[in-house]
Amino acid sequence: MQVRLAKLRLMIGQPMQVGLLVSGALLLAWLTLALAFQLPAGLNLDVGGALRRSASGAVGASSYDGPYLRGFHAPEPARLTPEATTTFRWTRPQAEVRVPALGPGPWLVTMRLSSGRADGSPADLQLGMGDQMLQIQQPAAWRTVRLLAPGRSGGELLLRLETGTYQTPDDPRPLGVVVDGIDIQQQGWRPWLPLATWALLAGALLILALGGLLAGLSAEALAAGILMLGATGALVLAQWRTALTLFAPTLFGVALAALMLMLVIGAVGSLLASRSTLSHDGLWPVAGLIALGLLIRLAGLRHPQQISSDVGLHIHNLENLAMPGEVFFTEMLTCEAGHRPAPYPPGFYILLAPLLLLVQDHHLLMEAGAALADTLVIGAIWYLVRQGSGSQRAALLASALYLAPPPLLSALGVGEMANVGGQAMALAAVTLALPIVGSGITRGNIGALLLLLTAGMLGHLGVAASFGLLLGCWGALLIIVERSRVGLWLLLAGAGAAALALLLYYSAFIGDPALEVPPTPGCPPDVALRTKLGWLASAVLSIWSITPPLILAVGLAGTVLARRRGPQLGLLLPAWWVATLLSLSTILFSVQTVRWQHFLYPALAAGGGLLLAALWERGRAWRLAAGALLAYALLYGLIFWARHIAMYLH
Repeated sequence: MQVRLAKLRLMIGQPMQVGLLVSGALLLAWLTLALAFQLPAGLNLDVGGALRRSASGAVGASSYDGPYLRGFHAPEPARLTPEATTTFRWTRPQAEVRVPALGPGPWLVTMRLSSGRADGSPADLQLGMGDQMLQIQQPAAWRTVRLLAPGRSGGELLLRLETGTYQTPDDPRPLGVVVDGIDIQQQGWRPWLPLATWALLAGALLILALGGLLAGLSAEALAAGILMLGATGALVLAQWRTALTLFAPTLFGVALAALMLMLVIGAVGSLLASRSTLSHDGLWPVAGLIALGLLIRLAGLRHPQQISSDVGLHIHNLENLAMPGEVFFTEMLTCEAGHRPAPYPPGFYILLAPLLLLVQDHHLLMEAGAALADTLVIGAIWYLVRQGSGSQRAALLASALYLAPPPLLSALGVGEMANVGGQAMALAAVTLALPIVGSGITRGNIGALLLLLTAGMLGHLGVAASFGLLLGCWGALLIIVERSRVGLWLLLAGAGAAALALLLYYSAFIGDPALEVPPTPGCPPDVALRTKLGWLASAVLSIWSITPPLILAVGLAGTVLARRRGPQLGLLLPAWWVATLLSLSTILFSVQTVRWQHFLYPALAAGGGLLLAALWERGRAWRLAAGALLAYALLYGLIFWARHIAMYLH
């Protein structure tokens, strides 16, 4: 009886202890965020962008003003020359500046304005601040206007600019006045809290805590993570407040979506595991990692300051696939790759097309689809390591190493959605092919294997080339090392998949006059091989390399270690490295290589997980080393992602 009572107390006491520890960490994190809002904040907007000049004399402009402006035209001048001295934006006849949760006010607002009238005439300008309207005559010469704006509910600053419509014969746009800069500074101090914004940030922390509990994190680790996130959020609010307050509603929505994804994956995974020999252990932790990976990717993509250069191209292709039924796409390669059109397979677009019926925002659909595709690679890596005789710890560590992969985050940020989606398709094919290869290729399963491999070759042309090399190297190693007939069958299946992809899709471009264009002079540039190899080495060794040398070393060491885990992963990972090295042969006739770092990174994560797990088993000191390596990989990826968002096209 006493033993049963002791067990009962333990069953009740442990959840209470966990609940108290996590609740205490949440309350402290929420209080930290509330205190950070008490610090006075300001905002300086260089409207049109801040001019910068490089050592070579090139002129650029760093622009961060867009999310705060409504009714403003694009930055000018459209083309910056060395003679440029300022940048600016024209307003429309009605425009406004809106800054959320900046402070309680009042604010001293300083603006540099011009009427912009070619004849030098002034403009009648009305400045609205809350319920007040101030009317001034703005001359054509630059003038600095200072005014005191009252506080608003929620700490929002709202400034309205209204003027008559101005048009010129050579500019049909409805114009108002010209704005060069806006500086906003808090005047005085009083306690305040923007409840709506604070509640969204606090809610996002609560969602992350729930996800951590579902994933099975220890109370101590979860509490430490919550406190670190709270401190990080407070630091951002203190230094770059509007970067977070602009983003609070999106952050909460993405966190909620990630939690829903975790619940679905965990429930479906548990159901499938109950009907197979796969262990239930680790399903909820890996579901949590997948959810966290989606949060990292989608939160960055949906940040108001994120700018993409290529996502519009993929939206256009997706819409053309859905409406006219176009499936044969071509895109122009860069000058470094030869500046010629090349086939652009539609595999990823076909996967997204049915969702066009449900999602009206095609920009959101493309970004979320690509982010989800790359996020699911986290689960694929876990499955690969588990199927390859790796331990549960090794599989989870490998998945964690792919939480923030710089090459793929860079591709998502730039907008290379078909590349990301195509790679996810190829990796899905490898993941599902691994148990087939492990159990033996037979007449009963070769058809399924052939379809998997064919699908993997129809997502992206560059990925298809690397994927084909991987299949060839994998099959060759199975034959050479294991003397297995499975390797021969894998080679035949890979060749059959390539032939099928060629027959079904790529053959349509044979003799296509659209591809028969005269070569562009100077493309690709005539560069000595030694110089190309030097560029390649510097790209790997640079301080902000998308694949830092330490991660390469960890992945390579884990690949060597994989041979002890059996032939499946022990041959797949070396084949991945050999295929990546062979893909670099494109440097012989092109300046630009295939995206080898993107393709290699999943193998780096899988090998790295095996190495970290082996270190973990060697004692406390080695566990600290393994934890430090994992923390380095995650922090490097997150800092790289934040830096990309802050700098790309700004």
